[in-house]
Amino acid sequence: MSTGKILVSRHAMKRMAQRNLKPRDIAIVIRFGRKLYRTGVQFFFLGKRDLPRGSERELEKLVGATVVASGDHILTAYRNKKAVGRIKRKLKWELAGLEPA
Repeated sequence: MSTGKILVSRHAMKRMAQRNLKPRDIAIVIRFGRKLYRTGVQFFFLGKRDLPRGSERELEKLVGATVVASGDHILTAYRNKKAVGRIKRKLKWELAGLEPA
C-alpha cells in the first residue's frame, strides 16, 4: 500500500493497525515531524513543539508518534513520547559505515 509517493511495508501496515495510526497520521508525522538520520534510516518524530499552530488539540494524540523510513519506504511506526532521546543515541550514518540515500 502507498500513501502518496511513499510505499508502506506489510510490517508497517500491521504495526500501524496495532497502534491505531492511520495513513493520514503517518503523512502528518512525516510532514511536520523532526527528521533524524541514524543507523542508515530516517526517523520522523512528532513532538509537542512540532505541531502546527491552531491544530494542537486535534493532533495532540500524535505527539510521540515516530515513523522509520528508508528512502521512500516506511519500515515501521510506533508511539513513544521519549523516542527522540533514544534515536539521538543511535549511531550516525558515518559511524555505521553507511551513506545517506
